[in-house]
Amino acid sequence: LLVAAVKYDISALITLCQQALVKTLDGSNIGRRLVLADVHHCDALERAGVAYVREHPEVMESDAWESTVGSNRRLLARVFRRALSEPPLAKKRRLD
Repeated sequence: LLVAAVKYDISALITLCQQALVKTLDGSNIGRRLVLADVHHCDALERAGVAYVREHPEVMESDAWESTVGSNRRLLARVFRRALSEPPLAKKRRLD
């Protein structure tokens, strides 16, 4: 649904999709969600994903991480840069 919302530039639906994806972030999907955020320029989803990685750095040791984010140097660099430079999100991963 996010892909269609981005394709047709439906900003309210993009926001709703990002909110739903943020609510279900976990160690098994964080890599795919960061790639999705990268491909479709979803800053709020990426910001929440970076916050998740900051809170759970062990996800970077998984095979799933390596096959998604770990193999994308540009995205990996941006995740690290954001993790080191941005303040943590509030506990309730809010979207602006």
